[in-house]
Amino acid sequence: MNHYTLEREDAFCFAIDIQPRLVAALSRGDAVIKNTHVLLSAAKAYDMPAVYTEQYPKGLGTTEETLRIILQDIAEGYAAKTGFNAMVPEIREAVAALKAQGRTKAIVSGAETHICVYQTVCDLLAEGFDVFLPYDAIDSRDPENARAGLSMMQAMGAKLTTTETVLFELMHDSKDPHFKELQAFIK
Repeated sequence: MNHYTLEREDAFCFAIDIQPRLVAALSRGDAVIKNTHVLLSAAKAYDMPAVYTEQYPKGLGTTEETLRIILQDIAEGYAAKTGFNAMVPEIREAVAALKAQGRTKAIVSGAETHICVYQTVCDLLAEGFDVFLPYDAIDSRDPENARAGLSMMQAMGAKLTTTETVLFELMHDSKDPHFKELQAFIK
């Protein structure tokens, strides 16, 4: 069961291309921002690192502001990219360093499900990571493409989940000192 559970010490967040111009075109863009905010807030509360990318920021802008603020405190890797796979050299190096620290579980959010997220998850799985996909923090412009991308990634071994499931798995107990703060994000 170890491959299906999350512990704070062995996980990190991977936010892919959550930029205003791109998010505006998604079928559930607001949910991607909201749920990624929850995931990154939990990561910050539990001293979990993150990596993130931006697709062609000159044209699509930088990462959504509320997410960028959290990422400033927890990011172990960042890359601007023009290719679709987020595992560019800078990110690959950061992810390898996280793996060397025992962080072998990637919690992935971002856009688009069937393109950048899909290609990145293929690489993460090939490199031996357990990948958790909170489907409510990932999206595409077309819901059909999003469903197809999720289905392919699940067939390859990624674990489909939700933001709330990830959050409560990381908290473990309502006596957790961050419980009230983090629970407020999902009310």
